[in-house]
Amino acid sequence: MKNSNESYNFTVFQIADYFLAQERKQKNQDITHLKLQKLIYYAQGFVLAFTERSLFNESLEAWRHGPVCRELYQKYKKWSYHSIPIERNQDSIDKIKKYPEVEEILQLIWQIFGNLSGPQLEEMTHAEMPWKIAIKKGLNTPISNENLDSFFSELIFNENE
Repeated sequence: MKNSNESYNFTVFQIADYFLAQERKQKNQDITHLKLQKLIYYAQGFVLAFTERSLFNESLEAWRHGPVCRELYQKYKKWSYHSIPIERNQDSIDKIKKYPEVEEILQLIWQIFGNLSGPQLEEMTHAEMPWKIAIKKGLNTPISNENLDSFFSELIFNENE
């Protein structure tokens, strides 16, 4: 990853705001805390792979239930396994819209993963290399952006063959 130090300088909260503002047409599009954490993981991974820039500077860690951003956990833990209400932070959405390549990736993530539940996404992340590598070192081990970029770039490359 040649631009690994470059970042879009969003906060993880701005990316969470984007997902929480999405219209939820079906019951299975509800966003629980577990699901939000996994959407954030996929957002960071795919943005790294497609743009060679990190989306946000907060780190992801390998927790028992998959990748977690500790700061995001602190903000939304009160919701436990219940759906987080739709929130619309227009400042966050407006900032994301200034980067159409980022908005396009986030929209794709919502289209692909938005219909999956938190437990389904947890199961998927447990089978993926970035979480597996970090969890072998112990709970709460940071998941490196290099491992995210490598895994998601390979996923994209293999999908396009």
